[in-house]
Parts: sequence; structure tokens; C-alpha cells
Amino acid sequence: MKCLTSGWFLVMVSFLAALTPAVFAAEAQEVVIASYLKNFAKENNIEIEGVERLGRDTFRPPANQKSVDKTLRRALARYNTIEYRGERGIVRVMILGRKGSTIGAMPDDVPFEEPAQESAQKPESE
Repeated sequence: MKCLTSGWFLVMVSFLAALTPAVFAAEAQEVVIASYLKNFAKENNIEIEGVERLGRDTFRPPANQKSVDKTLRRALARYNTIEYRGERGIVRVMILGRKGSTIGAMPDDVPFEEPAQESAQKPESE
């Protein structure tokens, strides 16, 4: 009980209360990923394909945009993607679908068939 009335306890509570707004201010409001990425792609000259696969999923973008790579990874963390990089970084992103789901065969995929193997018969040894 003496600990609760001590000056140290009040100092710690005051300190934590002062830090709380700064911690939450670093995060922005949740936004729809598809809408955010359309604007983000225009601003950063990135081509993004498959935005329609995102639906109405949301995420919290960083309040201060640290890097294009980190922002894209955070926005698309729940999705399988393919990133194409050029001299200036990411230039194109293909969104394949949610992680853990199957996307099926790609349009240009041809089923692989193994060549038939002839059964080699060994001559009987005498």
C-alpha cells in the first residue's frame, strides 16, 4: 500500500500517460488497402496489378511514410505478391491473392507431362 502512495508511483503513471498519445499518434486511421494503393502507386510511379483481389480489406498506413518497400510490405502483408525491381526500386507489383489460398493455373501454364518411360527388360542370365 505504501508503494501506491509513494511519489515514484505517481511519477511513473504521469510518465506513461504522457507517452500514450505519442505512441498512438504514430499510426494513422485504418484505410481501404485498394484505395490507398491506387494513390500510393501514382505518387511513387509504380504499376500495381490485381488490386481488385484486395476487396474491402483495411490496414493502418504509417503516419510518416518511411520507404516505399516497407509501406508496400505492410499493406500487402496478408497477400502473395510478385515484385519487379528496377534501378530505382520497386516498379511493378502483382497481387496474386490472399496467403493460404490457391490461385489456380496461370493462363499461360501448360500442364507438365512426364515422358513415358519404356520398361527395360533385362535378359535372363544363365
